[in-house]
Amino acid sequence: MSPQAPKLSESPERESFGELLSKLATESAGLVRDEIELGKQEFREKAKSLRSAILTIAVAVCLAFISLFTLDAALVIGIGKEIGYGISALVVGFGLVLASGIIVGIGISLIRRTKLKPEKTLHSLKEDRKWLRRRA
Repeated sequence: MSPQAPKLSESPERESFGELLSKLATESAGLVRDEIELGKQEFREKAKSLRSAILTIAVAVCLAFISLFTLDAALVIGIGKEIGYGISALVVGFGLVLASGIIVGIGISLIRRTKLKPEKTLHSLKEDRKWLRRRA
């Protein structure tokens, strides 16, 4: 036997306009919830990389304070004893200033590499908008 096309009287009932709107609203709400969750997850990932960059800068700031205290001590010792201890304190102080400058540079480059724009979420929202337009 060959399959026959269903007769019009035997076709299943079509959904009413209200049911279709209800179904669209339910699917759209689920889609929005999923997009919000995706945005939250993407934000958490970006915040994690920012946290390490900020920690790096905090370490550099601590080193900068230590270097300033060392340089102050070197100035006092250099003036007070006229050379001796002052030169060694200056060398240590400038070394710490150099190290803190390098670490700040690393931290700033880490921040510049971190893109805060939730690109995955925005791309997904554009796709959802296209999908909704096709469904409407």
